[in-house]
Amino acid sequence: MQLVFTVEELKVLADTLLECEARARHQANNPVTPLLQKVLARDLRLGVDELEDMEQMLKDAAARLKCELDETPAGARKDELLRRQEMLERVIDRVTEACVMA
Repeated sequence: MQLVFTVEELKVLADTLLECEARARHQANNPVTPLLQKVLARDLRLGVDELEDMEQMLKDAAARLKCELDETPAGARKDELLRRQEMLERVIDRVTEACVMA
């Protein structure tokens, strides 16, 4: 299945996978690195397993972002996080849709 994202969505996806890779570097079977390489190369032809891995990583990142939002006081930083959350939700919706269709 090939995914299509806007430039902003692709940036959020790449940033999120970079964060996930930093968290998973010490793991023996790290699924993040191959996904990150594909996203950075803009090669979004993904298999079912890759889509499912990506969906789970994005949902985990969204949960972490929600916690960060809950702890952040109102202001510019919170507005930035809210924009990121909105974009991340759109990316999750597209990946989830691709999982269902695959």
